[in-house]
Amino acid sequence: MSQIAAHLQGRTDIDALHLISHGSQGTLYLGSTVLDSGNLASYTSQLANIGSALTNAGDILLYGCNVAQGTRGRHLSSSWRG
Repeated sequence: MSQIAAHLQGRTDIDALHLISHGSQGTLYLGSTVLDSGNLASYTSQLANIGSALTNAGDILLYGCNVAQGTRGRHLSSSWRG
């Protein structure tokens, strides 16, 4: 998340950020980072920086096998909406 946030720092008007990675139910694997609804709050600063680069209607699109599957997946998906 830190690398993504750093790369987007100072940028604006991005319509969509596509995160393509491995995943499992309610979990997205980004390099050595494991994101789930239990630790997403610890990335608030990075997510705020990423959000600042997006347009008002900008999207963060998560692609990973089974990430949104089941109760844990729905919870993770809704957590990204803020």
